[in-house]
Amino acid sequence: MKRPLTIDELRKSDPFADGANLDLRGYPHLQPKTDTSWTNPDDPKTVLNDYLNSEEGQKEFVRLAPEAAEKIDEDERLRIFAEFMTEARRQGLPYFECEKNGQELSAMIEQRYNNQWTVENLRAGWVHLVISGRGILDPNEPRILSQEDEIRICRQAAQGDMQSALGAYLECRLPKNDVRALARADLAGYEAIFSKPRMQPYIREATLFAWQAGHPEIEETDELTNFLKRFTSKKLVFTFAMLDEGYDQFLKSQEQQQQAALLAPDVPTAQEIIEDFEGMSDEEAASTVAAARRALAKERR
Repeated sequence: MKRPLTIDELRKSDPFADGANLDLRGYPHLQPKTDTSWTNPDDPKTVLNDYLNSEEGQKEFVRLAPEAAEKIDEDERLRIFAEFMTEARRQGLPYFECEKNGQELSAMIEQRYNNQWTVENLRAGWVHLVISGRGILDPNEPRILSQEDEIRICRQAAQGDMQSALGAYLECRLPKNDVRALARADLAGYEAIFSKPRMQPYIREATLFAWQAGHPEIEETDELTNFLKRFTSKKLVFTFAMLDEGYDQFLKSQEQQQQAALLAPDVPTAQEIIEDFEGMSDEEAASTVAAARRALAKERR
């Protein structure tokens, strides 16, 4: 009997390339199984593919061809990593390629995710590294505040020093190259840097953060945040005084809405109308329908 081919030999020889029919009697480890995962036990190519994709086949492949298996794993990790970098940049969280980041993220995947290389695990691992301050971002890209930074800045603002808190927020949030430029600039250069259009979103973000942290008595809600964003959307200058004014207008609008709700007529719900209508006699129902038609006719005139 002919010696069974190894997995590596099977891959190299490709016995199905010319439609050849492989005699499986000489390959006991490739005999068809009754397991439902073997979709077509009469097709030798299906048998081979299923075996190579099975856990047993993968282990055998690693044993017989460790270098080839390692190369395949490395190629797959590189493919997944490229997909992760593209998605991260699309979502506004760019990955900065450097040796330290690569080491940190690889260790994170191995320790926290049992060495399972997926786009989801890479994204979660990178976010954790950035938030914890262990991830290095591109010096030309905006950074993300760590939890320690947020707590420190919030405490500073809550103690009444919102202006310093605003500066500390920008120092942690702006790209490192901009922070270095600000440190070297004189007063004129400082104002020129902050007058750049690309700086305005960060200034607004920092001012709002410091203002909210400096007013712990004000409940931070989506409704309030959205109102303040609309109120300041067309303002050229964004200041704490402007946010104070916006908050006063927000309170007034809330009071007006409450008063309007109190003065509004008590309109029955659709379910209440149906229940009332079903409880009427035929004459009462006919009279109600006629009255509704007359009211509609008047409105249309």
